[in-house]
Amino acid sequence: VIPHAVENFDDVTLEANQCLDCHGAANYQKKKAPKVGDSHFVNRDGQKLPEASAGRHNCNQCHVPQIDAPALVDSEFK
Repeated sequence: VIPHAVENFDDVTLEANQCLDCHGAANYQKKKAPKVGDSHFVNRDGQKLPEASAGRHNCNQCHVPQIDAPALVDSEFK
């Protein structure tokens, strides 16, 4: 879950990914943001890369924005 608003973000394209402006390896410390997970820097052949793998470039494919809405079902998960 993405714990902040993303409605004013640009769409993720092959050329640009606004998420990496804060969460990429080059900027996360300056922006005081969590770094993209280490698994995002490994390609499908198992090679470690200096930048996020192209297969992990589309953040919204797996991560969704958090919304302020009531839970659909009750949960006692701790």
